[in-house]
Amino acid sequence: MVAVASRVLKAAERNYHPVEFEMLAVANAMHVFSHYLRGRHFTLYTDHKPLLGVIRKIDVENTRLQNLKVKISEFSFTAKHVRGTENRADYWTRLFGDAPSERNEEAEQVVAFTMTASFEGCYDEGDLDTLLKMEHRRTAMGWEVKVGNKWRVFVPRESRHALCWQVHRERHEEVRRMEGKLVSYYWPRMRDTIAEFVQACRCAATKEGKPGKNKNLRPVLAEFPGDMLAMDLFAYEE
Repeated sequence: MVAVASRVLKAAERNYHPVEFEMLAVANAMHVFSHYLRGRHFTLYTDHKPLLGVIRKIDVENTRLQNLKVKISEFSFTAKHVRGTENRADYWTRLFGDAPSERNEEAEQVVAFTMTASFEGCYDEGDLDTLLKMEHRRTAMGWEVKVGNKWRVFVPRESRHALCWQVHRERHEEVRRMEGKLVSYYWPRMRDTIAEFVQACRCAATKEGKPGKNKNLRPVLAEFPGDMLAMDLFAYEE
């Protein structure tokens, strides 16, 4: 990834048709990154398939689309369609590299459980003691316990970490969202376990906290008409 950019829609732009939204995004991106794109042939990927027809068509009756096409006519590019399932939103903010090998092994165990649809044979004595204290029943998935007025699958102690990783690994979501995805499962101190898992994940270390306020900042004022200010920004990896 070289750079990313975005902007807020103007009041009139909020009433655009979806294909106009997509075309506006293309025109804005090419304008922002024109210093990279001018004089080069590049590929434009979009998950909005109707946009391909607009770009390839010579005459477009929609005046708004025609004006946007004129703005990008200086660029040489090929437009290609990518399915929405393959064009993940916020991809670069969710890319944390390969997970530790031990977690991958645990994830494979969960996949195996999902394929066999059973936790049978995975319960230890502590799990069984917990089951005896609650209303429970045997099912194809193993054991279920009644929490409130709903039956939930009771996850064995040895499979909880793997199940958390299976749910968390794709999008590295927060505790609340993971709880929502695990609503059909149960084990003691479930929320604490999920919170500890999220905190220990590599993604937690890569997400920086909110920057604090700097009281020493001062406004920079122009001293005369036409005064120009410039700033060079650099980022260094540790």
